[in-house]
Amino acid sequence: MLHRLDAVLATSVHIEPNTWVTTPNGELPVSFVLEGEGKRVAIQVSTRLQADWSAEDALVLVYGGFDALYRIHVGSEETPMDDALMGIMLDHTALFSHVGRLSIGRRVSSEILWAFTASSVPFGSAFRAPSFTLRRMRLNVATDWVAAFEKELGGRRSHAA
Repeated sequence: MLHRLDAVLATSVHIEPNTWVTTPNGELPVSFVLEGEGKRVAIQVSTRLQADWSAEDALVLVYGGFDALYRIHVGSEETPMDDALMGIMLDHTALFSHVGRLSIGRRVSSEILWAFTASSVPFGSAFRAPSFTLRRMRLNVATDWVAAFEKELGGRRSHAA
């Protein structure tokens, strides 16, 4: 995915793969950090199933100082990444080059293109497709992360007592 990101991002955007964020629950990994155009965006790519990523993602979002965190859960390595990148691109157009936006638009499946752009199907905080799930947390939208964040930190304190 690193090669695909590098090919579609604006030249002013820095990609940092495989980083770590220090939280009260220890260090948590981040697949990719995109930084540029005044934004810091985290992208988590996961292939393993976990019942709920929201608590871990809320900690990474806050302690990493990200504007947004996207979790792409893929069923396999063959998942078309352009389909998943479409949602991120629609939120953060300035991070992508003109050629990159066109490239993603040409490669994205027609079903995903319709779903992301149709006014009757809002992205919201999660988007499910047959080959991937895309979840979004935005720091400036408290309902995206506050409950999970408080639950995770509250649960941590109750175990220590």
